[in-house]
Amino acid sequence: MSLAQRVVLALDDDPLYLDILVEQLQAIGVGRVLVHTRAEAALLELKQRAVDVVVSDLDMPEVDGPRFLHQLADLRLPIQVLLVSGTRPDLLASVVEFGRTLGLQMIGGLPKPAELDALEALLQRCEGPQAVWTEPPRAQDEPLALDRADLERALADGTIRPWYQPKVDAYSLRVMGVEALARWMPPQGPAISPARFVPAMEAAGLSWPLFVCIFEQVLKDLAAWHALGWPLRAAVNLSMDCTDRLDLPEQVSDRARAAGVALEDLTLEITESRLMANRSASLETLNRLALMRVKLSIDDFGTGYSSLAQLADLPFSELKIDGGFVRRIGRDHKVDRIVQATVAFGTGLGMELVAEGVEELGQWRALRHQGVHQVQGYLWARPMPEADFRAWLQRWRPGHEGGSLNQAPLALLALGPSVGDLQAWAQTLRRHIPGLRSSCTPLEAEALSSIAAVPPDLLLVDARESPQDAWSLAERLHQRSPTARLVVVVSNLDEARLQSARVADAWLVTHPLGDAQVEHWVHRLLQGWSDAPR
Repeated sequence: MSLAQRVVLALDDDPLYLDILVEQLQAIGVGRVLVHTRAEAALLELKQRAVDVVVSDLDMPEVDGPRFLHQLADLRLPIQVLLVSGTRPDLLASVVEFGRTLGLQMIGGLPKPAELDALEALLQRCEGPQAVWTEPPRAQDEPLALDRADLERALADGTIRPWYQPKVDAYSLRVMGVEALARWMPPQGPAISPARFVPAMEAAGLSWPLFVCIFEQVLKDLAAWHALGWPLRAAVNLSMDCTDRLDLPEQVSDRARAAGVALEDLTLEITESRLMANRSASLETLNRLALMRVKLSIDDFGTGYSSLAQLADLPFSELKIDGGFVRRIGRDHKVDRIVQATVAFGTGLGMELVAEGVEELGQWRALRHQGVHQVQGYLWARPMPEADFRAWLQRWRPGHEGGSLNQAPLALLALGPSVGDLQAWAQTLRRHIPGLRSSCTPLEAEALSSIAAVPPDLLLVDARESPQDAWSLAERLHQRSPTARLVVVVSNLDEARLQSARVADAWLVTHPLGDAQVEHWVHRLLQGWSDAPR
């Protein structure tokens, strides 16, 4: 659904700012805007009319922002929420996170008055399917309505299976391995969220059977990938509950040996949802696993029971930055500093740094700049069944450490006001890139459709006439196709354009795009898909 089809409700107790906000929303193409100065009236209209997005202030005299969010959550509506407020940035970010704990689909927060480009960028994230209501996360000690017999039956009948999310090198985007995530897909009814059944397994004392269920399937799949020549590693989550089993190292090594998988290709991500019950036993088993060359990763570092003491005492060689922090990079000053500090001492300890939950280009760029080694998230791929992962990897142009499985000709998507110029540039590129497929269009909608059909390897945007609009357009297209190499055509080079290119990981070329210029940069641009973006 495009912005033109969206209904937005704007809530602010300041009528003057409401007028400005309505003008901004209309300027970026929002189809219909409803306005309210009182939260009570806004909630009443939300009960009576379908609304896609609520844009709300925080500091209101009758009902403040957190209270309004709580009342909005009580309506259980499929709605997305954007906060715009003049309050402190850290307080705004905290209220956004509070909304997420209520189950609301929070787009984010902006300082007031909102800048037009920032407002448009956040609302562009709403252009997918309509939001759906999600149950708020349960407290750890809240009982879950899942019967132990049902849990045991699911473990036995194969309805709980691993889905795989790729872990890619933060610079080259080559696939280094996967994380196996447990998914429960009952024969009848909807999928059951791991946020529900994993805590239920732990509460029922079934953490070990769950690990064995997933681990054995992962070993089978990993052995099959290695037989195909795919040098991948696999990470499996292991509850801290299981680490006090003194036979844990033998259980892992015997099963891996039987499957023909080297222990060096395995990572155990230790999830610290609770404290160690037997510290001495856990230290023994984890140290033995490390001596066997199994990589140990501290998962969701900075949350739950993970701590600096765990890093000091346990033989972790990988640190995973939690997606809750990653999601707030660039929007919360405190979180930015927390992530920077985490990367700094992880690097100082010689640990591999992995960030999960990456959904936006800006997050990836910030993490890569800080020195994170691997990333995973929806920006590249959602968790998927094994068969879907195979198909995805064979399409993934950056490939894996052994090379790319995608041998199709490279694809170019060129966008700009003059189709004639675009076609001429495409013809020049074909002389240097044999077999290059090209699509040229002046329309963003057509470009998005082309990306959905054939993800481009080269994304070329003409920024000569309207540089600011062209850079914004390039960013939106690059978000949809993050593996593409972005090339921006400019009329001349200056420091401002060079800075824009550095921020956007873009290559700059000047018009006319002749053979001499192309020969200078095209080989460096495409060589091996292994160089870090420049």
